[in-house]
Amino acid sequence: MIIEKVSGQAYEEFITESIFKPAGMSHSSFAVENPNELAVGYVKGEPGPKTDPSIAFAAGDIISTGCPNVSSTYQP
Repeated sequence: MIIEKVSGQAYEEFITESIFKPAGMSHSSFAVENPNELAVGYVKGEPGPKTDPSIAFAAGDIISTGCPNVSSTYQP
């Protein structure tokens, strides 16, 4: 991958250090420590199958959760 070759870092490490941390994205990552924190998808009104977000790798496996007090920090 180009990012890894140019930066000398793993893709996940580069994105975390260069984007997430500077942007204050403390609730974004490539891994989920607690799978129960993932959103539940639904199919025809029933809970759907759980999918490991890391299967997408650089094509979109970033996981972001809302901060616990999002309503008090959001300002339109």
